[in-house]
Amino acid sequence: NHYLHKAPENVYNFVKPHSPEPSQQANRPKISRLIRAKSAKTTRELVRNKKEPVPQVTDKVLQLFRTKRNFVQKNVLDVMKSEPVESESVKFIDKASGDTQLLKSSGLIPVYKEKKEFGQVPDYIIKKAREKEEKARRIDEELKASLRNRDNQLSETDRLLILEGLKTNWSQAHQTYQHLPLLIDTVAKKQRKQKIETQLHELERYINVLENHSVIYISDY
Repeated sequence: NHYLHKAPENVYNFVKPHSPEPSQQANRPKISRLIRAKSAKTTRELVRNKKEPVPQVTDKVLQLFRTKRNFVQKNVLDVMKSEPVESESVKFIDKASGDTQLLKSSGLIPVYKEKKEFGQVPDYIIKKAREKEEKARRIDEELKASLRNRDNQLSETDRLLILEGLKTNWSQAHQTYQHLPLLIDTVAKKQRKQKIETQLHELERYINVLENHSVIYISDY
């Protein structure tokens, strides 16, 4: 059996290769419509971004201030008044092969001793010394204030009595020290001699404190 197909009314109305489906082709906007929409959008942007018109001949235009200063003459005067710059490119030849070296950094001319701060105490050391003195003075004032508030000052009578007793003890210890044997050949003799010497040094230190200081406070610590 042979099946016969009816030919379409328009033989050229068929889907061509690489073409969209008929449904998509129907929904696609026409090119002329897109061109009109794009041109309308461009026109609106041009109207929105329109620049100001060119001023007319009759319009009053604000002119910039023109100075009468002669900049050429000013530059000439500045150059004449300026001091010459010292060149650091002075070199000398120190070898027969012609090797050159900068004269300023070679050590052949005095540089550091010509400075103003040469041989002077640096500022940071002076600052540290002042801070140390200020701290010592503040501690001394606080100590004096704390002792002044206490009623524990040693009276002059007690000071003299203690001083007299210390001198008596020193005389006795000194007399004992002089009676030591000349030959110190045992451990006991060495220990006794060392003990008497330590006692004499302590008594001398206390005597010097009482003799050199007339005002003495007794601490509770």
